[in-house]
Amino acid sequence: MIPARRVACADEIAAMLGCKPRAFHARRRRLVAAGFPPPLPGLGLRWDIQAVEAWISAQSGAPGAADPGGYEARLIERAAAMAAA
Repeated sequence: MIPARRVACADEIAAMLGCKPRAFHARRRRLVAAGFPPPLPGLGLRWDIQAVEAWISAQSGAPGAADPGGYEARLIERAAAMAAA
């Protein structure tokens, strides 16, 4: 099971992005098109906090910013661990 502190609901993700939940939902398709992480499979509208933070960092263009695609490998590993449990 993924610890609760590593998963955030849409309201929490909206706060991380500095917008209201309604605005987040309205912009979600555009965000996903820009590489924003999808919700975690099987958890409804819950996101991996680290994946979202990595995406936000990558958007800054700062040197050493996290790779926004790196979340995919972590999700695959977690899905395999969940399936094995």
